[in-house]
Amino acid sequence: MTTKRLCYLFLIGCFFFAACNESEHYDIPEGEYGTVVQVMEARGNFTHFLSGMDKLDEYDGFTENEGIRYRLASSSYTLFPPNDEAFELYFKERGIGGLAELQEEELRGIIEGHITRNALTWDKLLKVHMSNWSDEDEKGPHSAGLWGFKRPTVYSAPTVVETSLKDGRNYRVWQSYKFLPVMTEHFYCGLSTPEDYPFLYQDGSNYSSQNIHRARIVNPDIPASNGILHELDRVVPPLKNIDLLMADMPDKFSLFRSLCDRFAEYGFSLAGTERQPLNNLGYRDSVYVKYYPKLEGSCNQANTSIAQDLVSNRTGTNLHQGENTALSTYIPTNDVLQTYLDQTFLNGRYESMDDVPLEALAYLVGNHMAFLEVTWARPSDLSNGLTGLNEPMSLDKDRDVVMATFANNGVFYGINKVLEPNIYKSVASSIIFDPEYGLLLKMFVENAQVKQLLSNSDSELTFFPVSDQGLNFEYGLEYDELREVLTKLDGNGQVELASTSFINDLINSHLVDGEALADVQGRRFLETVKGEFVCVENGTVYGGGNFEQNTSIEVLESDAEGNNGVAHKLSAPILPATLTANDYVKGKPKSSVPEDGLVAYNAFRDLFNKAEISVPSGEITLLVPTNDAINEALLAGKIPGLATDGSVEDEAKFKNFLYLHIITEERIYSDGQKSGKFVTKAKDSKGNFVPLDITNAQRDIRIVGVGGESVEVKMIPGSSSDIIAKSAAIHLIDDVLLPEN
Repeated sequence: MTTKRLCYLFLIGCFFFAACNESEHYDIPEGEYGTVVQVMEARGNFTHFLSGMDKLDEYDGFTENEGIRYRLASSSYTLFPPNDEAFELYFKERGIGGLAELQEEELRGIIEGHITRNALTWDKLLKVHMSNWSDEDEKGPHSAGLWGFKRPTVYSAPTVVETSLKDGRNYRVWQSYKFLPVMTEHFYCGLSTPEDYPFLYQDGSNYSSQNIHRARIVNPDIPASNGILHELDRVVPPLKNIDLLMADMPDKFSLFRSLCDRFAEYGFSLAGTERQPLNNLGYRDSVYVKYYPKLEGSCNQANTSIAQDLVSNRTGTNLHQGENTALSTYIPTNDVLQTYLDQTFLNGRYESMDDVPLEALAYLVGNHMAFLEVTWARPSDLSNGLTGLNEPMSLDKDRDVVMATFANNGVFYGINKVLEPNIYKSVASSIIFDPEYGLLLKMFVENAQVKQLLSNSDSELTFFPVSDQGLNFEYGLEYDELREVLTKLDGNGQVELASTSFINDLINSHLVDGEALADVQGRRFLETVKGEFVCVENGTVYGGGNFEQNTSIEVLESDAEGNNGVAHKLSAPILPATLTANDYVKGKPKSSVPEDGLVAYNAFRDLFNKAEISVPSGEITLLVPTNDAINEALLAGKIPGLATDGSVEDEAKFKNFLYLHIITEERIYSDGQKSGKFVTKAKDSKGNFVPLDITNAQRDIRIVGVGGESVEVKMIPGSSSDIIAKSAAIHLIDDVLLPEN
């Protein structure tokens, strides 16, 4: 037996099994059923299909006991054989005289592409495709219980050789098993509308509610001893995948395909390689699966990951077949897409599309590919459907769709508009279309929360992007092209991987959710997504870490508006606080903190040390009386629990006095934003937490009603107030706070 025949037997061994001999012609006795082959012979109107089977056996050099007829006598099958009239129509459409003029691979696709495993009547076929129903017969490599719109056949197209845009190497790419689209009025639980079928096939007259792709089932449920036949009135050639459909129409869709191919990677497939015949050197050519790990969708396979030795693009789960997903693609034509790219990425920003980072393109390409569980986007869904990024989509099927057809892995809509992702219209557009901000863009990939915020048009955001130069200067941050990872310098100046926590903290420190602050010339304190505050003042910005270093950051470009906020580009990164309020009180701050900030807390620090307590963790506002105010209160005997000589007479009262200077669960800064009653850590005689009544204005915080209704304690502006500590705000005040009694 030849190598080719051995390989072919191995390839289809999952579907065909050896059985008993059968004669070339078989008349079915009355009341009995023959095999699926014998039934076709007896009916007499499948001569072209049977001849095609014999022709394939000739190509493969199979004997009578090896060929397709022989293998179809065992196990159970569902066949969708086109009748002779269907073949005659196909020959006419192709402009040929008959089977003899078909190339071997075309003939193989036609014959094997109408053969599926397991005996399914039409009713049972619908159950398999419409619910999680399965029975003992529905097993094997194609058993999913829920197939979506397609039925797997035994035909697998030959490999194709492609050149990778990433490394320039040639790869032999494995093609998925081919599927037959199943069309019925009951499909999708009755959701399909009458106009969907003619829109996809431009021939509504052939719709019968029992259709396989463009063919009508003219005789369903023909019984056989080992299967079921559903007679078709048209030949259904193997469908190409979406990737190859685009390749076949370069004048319309080559530009979008070129963008897809920038993401393409090629993973070695052991299963695909083992199916290859031995070459002249006695070994098998390596076979690869083409996939797109950085996209939400995958436009070349019939499933998320068709090889058992690869990882699913979507879920990270090992799969052999994932056909219970359907891919809907909306591919813009070349002219429309080129115009859009000229007006965005190429509008004086990037030299060419090859220079655009994949992280920026991923949103555009992925938005045009929608993975849906089980179903695909019907024409009637396009006016109110969802894009590949789950964003609202509004397509007029009569105005916006220039072509529609089924592919092997979903439905293909050619459209005359671009589905612009929301993130391109958001505050993130300030960096997506700017080559100087590529590092920050790469960080978004690691932070799903931020991507969701930026993509949501209902968000209200203030974004402070930092250029690659600023990030590199501060952290030594770079992108390692070879390893495809972000690196930074550690404390010793050594290169290390930028951890996920570092990346998330950095991004979250530069994004404010809940407010779009346009004016950077005023003075505001804003809480970032990280949960720390930043101060915007007179065209500069600083965080707690910048305060610790006694520095501020210049706003280079402000008020870049998006549909969900504004962006202000900074010269350097915002540094979050590293020191807590306890660090300041206990006298442990870094040397870069202003000296007067330390001296101003000396007396208050002594009281905390005397009480042997620490400033509590959590979100707090710490009110620190001046040294003079504390000393005067001591001499006057006003501090509860302390004698005039400073000794502790009542520890509980003394600690409660200190706790009155700690507002819990709030960080209040003097920007006029937060006023009202705020609870402290101190308790009254009834055990209730004591509130402070605060009025707030620019650089002016006042606490009233403590120690008497006429008493008013004021914040002292300067470097010792409005300190952004870690989870805390610290202010210097001009007097001690005393309980009302």
